[in-house]
Amino acid sequence: MAGDDATARLSLVQFMLDQSLTSEALALFRGIDRQIKIDSGKGSSFIRSLIASGRIESARSLWLELLGSNAQAQSPSDSPANQVWNSGFEADSIRNFDHFDWTITPSEYARIGIDSRANHSGSRSLKISFAGRDTTTLRGEAKQLVFLRPGVRYRIECFVKTSDLFTPEGPKVAIIGTSGVLAASDPIPEGTNDWKLVSFKYIAPNETSPKYLTIVRILNSATTIRYVV
Repeated sequence: MAGDDATARLSLVQFMLDQSLTSEALALFRGIDRQIKIDSGKGSSFIRSLIASGRIESARSLWLELLGSNAQAQSPSDSPANQVWNSGFEADSIRNFDHFDWTITPSEYARIGIDSRANHSGSRSLKISFAGRDTTTLRGEAKQLVFLRPGVRYRIECFVKTSDLFTPEGPKVAIIGTSGVLAASDPIPEGTNDWKLVSFKYIAPNETSPKYLTIVRILNSATTIRYVV
């Protein structure tokens, strides 16, 4: 019966959010058993609804509370000052709770995945192997939703390693939003290079639409690139 009651309250939480009773919905959600929220699809859906309504900070706070102290969910290299979750790609995403973790979707221009054979400081990296097709494009196939406080200046850093990158202009590490690329690094240098630091700065705007850390690229090449944030 306790589980049934919690499930009913999860439905009520969603209803309250739909009625713009956000504070009340958040308070009720926090009072529901953590494991039930994780096991129920309604817990994940509620967080996605918060994201869709622009309440990114509240959504990330609840997401972190649900993950708790699960050490496997975050890279050992991550620190409280790091806004990027699982920055070294050390951990697998938690099923149905990848809201603020890396998401990787298929690309017709490249093979994208986690590589355990090449790494910078941990044991993994993100590997992108381009197929060499004309007009090769990447627009967020590997990305992470990040919470950025309005008006705050951020410095985005990552280490990049390339192998046989021959192109007039390489990929860029970028912050993207609903209007497209908001800020980006310089293009990744061509050729074969060992790990190099890539960085850029970004001042978050005074609006709450979702922002993603990702890799963007337009043009063509046949190459392999690895990233560690």
